[in-house]
Amino acid sequence: MDRRGFFTSLLRSKREEGGSNAPLLLPYIVDSSLLPKLCPSCEAPCAKACEEEIITIDKGIPQLSLKERGCTFCQACALACPKGVLDASLPNKLNVEVSIDVMACLAWQKTLCASCKEVCDEGAIIFLGLFRPEITPSCTACGRCVGVCPTQAISLTPLPLKEES
Repeated sequence: MDRRGFFTSLLRSKREEGGSNAPLLLPYIVDSSLLPKLCPSCEAPCAKACEEEIITIDKGIPQLSLKERGCTFCQACALACPKGVLDASLPNKLNVEVSIDVMACLAWQKTLCASCKEVCDEGAIIFLGLFRPEITPSCTACGRCVGVCPTQAISLTPLPLKEES
């Protein structure tokens, strides 16, 4: 196995491991307690409406898969939701914490790489000098940076959603 093949196999195994076990939920969720009550009986029009094809259904619950593409916040999922679980008037932002693993990030390891910055339409990834990317508060957590990172150094960790009583 050559050097490139070796590093590619390491990256592939890291990508297959995934990250957090918590699912990435769609934007526009009104109340997280509605998901298990109303979504399993639905035929997933939210997933069918998604122009990026990033919505998957697991045990009847819609969630995001951002391994290859990010959310454009087109609101199609919310507009297609017949059960009132999603509301397009809510902010265009995922309820996650975005972080960069500085030990895995090529830029933090003094290698010129700006893959994440190049795909960030919001300009939410800035570099302090050439080698220190940081996520700014303007980040909407769209996830476009996740799939393009060659070392999968960017992660999205779901935050708890409010539940109305």
